[in-house]
Amino acid sequence: MIMHSFIKLTWADINKAVSDLSRRIVDKPEIIVTVGRGGNIPGTMLSYVLNVKTVNCFSVQSYNDDRTASHIIVNQAPYIKSYKNILVIDDLADKGTTLSYVKSYFDAKEVSPTYGTLYIKSNTTFTPDYYTKTFDANEWIEFPWDDLSSF
Repeated sequence: MIMHSFIKLTWADINKAVSDLSRRIVDKPEIIVTVGRGGNIPGTMLSYVLNVKTVNCFSVQSYNDDRTASHIIVNQAPYIKSYKNILVIDDLADKGTTLSYVKSYFDAKEVSPTYGTLYIKSNTTFTPDYYTKTFDANEWIEFPWDDLSSF
């Protein structure tokens, strides 16, 4: 049995990652497409840092509530009009399933966005154009928004 270590990130970790990610982005995007739910918060934060007024959501789900990967469920597709410079943001490229699906969606529309995540896992099959840190494949990452039980 594979043992997973548990990494609990803080808001300070997220603030630093968003700041670091913003400095890596070469061209200011016209639109940020967040991959919801995980990418919504960092994508919105990044939109303020980069002063990007248009933020759209691609609501895709690849994990069940019990933290196991399942098939892709699309809850909402983005409206991208005729934007030329699109930045897709997610929190984590874990196995790469979700972002690979998002890429195939845009490929079918003949759109070539750039991709960014706060973090990647060492075993991901999808490496975004921009990310800030690599975690080991056996580390389970908990973001500050994953547990809001104190509210």
